[in-house]
Amino acid sequence: MFLGQLWTFADFPKVFPWFSQDGHVQATAAGVCGGAVALGATGGATGLTAGVVVGAALGVVPAIFTFGLSIPLGAVIGGGFDWISLMFFF
Repeated sequence: MFLGQLWTFADFPKVFPWFSQDGHVQATAAGVCGGAVALGATGGATGLTAGVVVGAALGVVPAIFTFGLSIPLGAVIGGGFDWISLMFFF
């Protein structure tokens, strides 16, 4: 296979046989995957916490008109939005 040809991920070991067998490359790939999982989970937890706090704080303003139901609703909306946005950001 030449560099300009289209190839799939299954053809990768045939194109670069030394790349998939090198221990340093495998360790680097494992570290990158582990870091992505850890930072994605951390970003999601941080976003969830910040969104719940901000959403609940903003829900206090209309609480007198909604008999307090806007506080948990604001927390759910804010937490869900920030959890999703920060999970994909980090």
